[in-house]
Amino acid sequence: MHNLSDYYDNHPILWNFLYPFFGENSGENAKERVLDSVINNDINIRPGKNALYLHIPFCDTICSFCPFIKSTKYEPVIGEYVDALIEEMKMISASPTIQKMKFDVVFVGGGTPSVLTPELIYKLSTAIKENFTLSEDYEWTFECEAKTASEERIIAMVEGGANRGSFGVQTLNPKYRKMFNLTATFDQIQQTIHSMKKHFDLFNLDLLYQLPGQTEKELLDDLNAVTNLGTTSIDFYPLEYIACSKGWLRKITNGKIPTPPLSLDKIKYNDIVYKYLKEKNWSQKYVYTFMPPEYSDARFKYGEIIYGGYEDQCIGLGTGAITYMQGITWANDGNTSSYIKSIQNKTLPIVRSRNYHAYDRKFVFFPKTMEIEKSYLDTIPENDEIFNKLNNLLKRGLVKEKNGIYYLEEHARPWYPSILVDLLPESERNYYNQSVEGLQKELNWFEPTEVVSK
Repeated sequence: MHNLSDYYDNHPILWNFLYPFFGENSGENAKERVLDSVINNDINIRPGKNALYLHIPFCDTICSFCPFIKSTKYEPVIGEYVDALIEEMKMISASPTIQKMKFDVVFVGGGTPSVLTPELIYKLSTAIKENFTLSEDYEWTFECEAKTASEERIIAMVEGGANRGSFGVQTLNPKYRKMFNLTATFDQIQQTIHSMKKHFDLFNLDLLYQLPGQTEKELLDDLNAVTNLGTTSIDFYPLEYIACSKGWLRKITNGKIPTPPLSLDKIKYNDIVYKYLKEKNWSQKYVYTFMPPEYSDARFKYGEIIYGGYEDQCIGLGTGAITYMQGITWANDGNTSSYIKSIQNKTLPIVRSRNYHAYDRKFVFFPKTMEIEKSYLDTIPENDEIFNKLNNLLKRGLVKEKNGIYYLEEHARPWYPSILVDLLPESERNYYNQSVEGLQKELNWFEPTEVVSK
């Protein structure tokens, strides 16, 4: 394995970000900016792929590391929340611009959408189809959790229009399942897989690695166990500690949980995952996403959009959801109570927005998609900085070019976090640095990033 220190001195501690970032003053006149730019306007948009994301901020139990917007006390408000989501759909879909859009993807995430009753799943699904136009070959995913993904709920998802399921296994190691408060039993996991295999065209599992104190043997045992479960795809995510909950990180600081792997070990574990799956003949679709041999031709359209180009758009609905459109991005209120209140007051729950043309978005996410066409890069305005960065990667042996397509070299894939941050435009780097520094201060988490050879 090539040594990362040959190319980079540091391994970033934040690499799962959405781009473009929110800049200064994004909280001022945020709602008015969106109303003027999109909702009350009919703008011409470039043809591309479109996604609709709906956030369900409720869970049956909370994984100890999870920082996402969620609550276990959902019974009193879950129906009210679905009503609010439907009202937000009506407000957003009234836009002349959005009325012209066809949606290639619906992704219902969370939180845990499978806590919705079958009746609420039907209600939500019906509203989606009533307010938005779906493409004929759409992909529609419901995220689930093994304890709540009953067959009755999965049937409701499918009858409502969903054709893809996904749920987080995270790890099958009992030690780490206890550490993360993963309470689903192996029987429940097996039953969920059985139901998804029976009713969905495609379904995905999530696995985490680079866990505190995780040995190579534990990683390989987890890889072997999860690939033998039987699925059409698996997303393998390295644990991003700065994106974990403050309380869980405090346990690491206090010595109750082992420390994270060092930067060079993180690269090594990425390499182990990729080589193991290659030997199993699994196809690497994105830097995270792998398909078994019998599903090597399957697509993950949501990934194509969220890591896609300027023309690929995602409309986010619900608590804390983020929207990316051509020339503008906005974020909803992250508090469920105030989100519902805004909707009940007939006002959009938007708290941040920014006008920005992220023409280079597809290039920034190139380390995740692992390939990009030269012809596409040629269409990006003011692309000198892009080609300078690309030529630098070519000279360093991290990228190759073949038949007009640039590919991330296989030996470079384990290093994608550093490459990803490296490709950020210099004009936007300050916002990335502010995000990292803000999270470090908020979480009191200052993980070492230096790449040191052993």
